[in-house]
Amino acid sequence: MLSTYPEKHYAVRCIKLGAGGYLNKSADPDDMVAAIRKVAGGGM
Repeated sequence: MLSTYPEKHYAVRCIKLGAGGYLNKSADPDDMVAAIRKVAGGGM
């Protein structure tokens, strides 16, 4: 999930509801690409 909210409690809630990952929109582009690849490969 890509979000505008950087607070940890939003990430925790989304993960508990089934999101494969959670990143804030201000995350480094390389981290975003790595996260997408990881989730696409079945990881979290």
